[in-house]
Amino acid sequence: MNSDKTIADEGNALACGLSAIANASGYLFALLAAAILGLIAWYFTFEGAFTVEQQERALVLDFGKLRGQVYKPGWHWNWPYPISEVVRIPVNQQTISSDSFWFYMEPGKKLDDQLLASSVQLTPGKDGYLFTADANIIHTAWKLFYHVSDPLKYYRSVILPSNPESPNDQEFKDPKTGNSFGTRGPRTLLLATFDNVIIKTCAVTKVDDILNSPDFRNKVRDIVSKKIEELDIGITVDSVKMPAKTPPLGTIQAFRALIEAKLKSATLKHNAENYKVKTGNEAESQAAALLADADAYKTEIVASMRSEAKTFDAILKEYEKNPKTVLVALYSDVLSSVLKSADDIFVLRTNKHGAQELRLILNREPPKSGKEK
Repeated sequence: MNSDKTIADEGNALACGLSAIANASGYLFALLAAAILGLIAWYFTFEGAFTVEQQERALVLDFGKLRGQVYKPGWHWNWPYPISEVVRIPVNQQTISSDSFWFYMEPGKKLDDQLLASSVQLTPGKDGYLFTADANIIHTAWKLFYHVSDPLKYYRSVILPSNPESPNDQEFKDPKTGNSFGTRGPRTLLLATFDNVIIKTCAVTKVDDILNSPDFRNKVRDIVSKKIEELDIGITVDSVKMPAKTPPLGTIQAFRALIEAKLKSATLKHNAENYKVKTGNEAESQAAALLADADAYKTEIVASMRSEAKTFDAILKEYEKNPKTVLVALYSDVLSSVLKSADDIFVLRTNKHGAQELRLILNREPPKSGKEK
């Protein structure tokens, strides 16, 4: 009896334990199901949300197929990955630098030291250079500034890297040999087009125009803009710059001497032109002054002669009427003008007996001072 009771108690305890486990499993399953449902709800609501920044546009792929809509800056919702995938395309201004035509710089060596080395020679395959229309060689460095104007066309027409914001990372290989031809993508395409335009434009331009005139850079900009527009890949060229240009290093000293000579010649010509203008103005001023003085002197002499002629005519008429009176008057005028300039005046006359007496003071009295006066 005792053994049967013990077995019955153990059976009840086992049944209670199994019931408790079953209840706990039910609660655990309910919690797990709620968690899974919560994750699914979060996945299909918040995981599909994305934000487009001001300097970019977004495209959406549904199972790898382009949706055809361009998403502008702001908040958007989309089916989460792997149903949909967001591709971000930068539309701000980007830069491509081309050093294809610049000489090789040894690591750790300064540019001035290399420029001053007169024995520098070009090494094909190592140094970059361009040929000009007048059979000269020149080195140039370039920068191309552009932006994506049509993101949809940009994506559809150009083989993109996995990240459009980064340099091209898709390597192009020969399918037979496996040899690498380099990367491919929009930046590789733009750089190749840019370099091709530079080569062709330089080949029909003289070296002096490349070094001294901005028309060459503007010509390259216009041609590369037209070429990229003809490609129709959704890219617009903003500007082109040539931050560095130089003749071959071995001839740079001769070019510098030529430039200095041209500058000196231009300075001397400018100074000579200024001296010519200054001297001409002074000569014209002096000539005008002389002519003015001559006209004034002419006017004065003519007026004086006319006045004297009138006076002479008047005296002549009076002389014809009474010659002696006129002669005495003229004599008196002349004598008066002469006596005004004489220091001593002596009047000699005879007395009634016909005798003359002349007394002269040979030693004059000294002039009296102010105190004696």
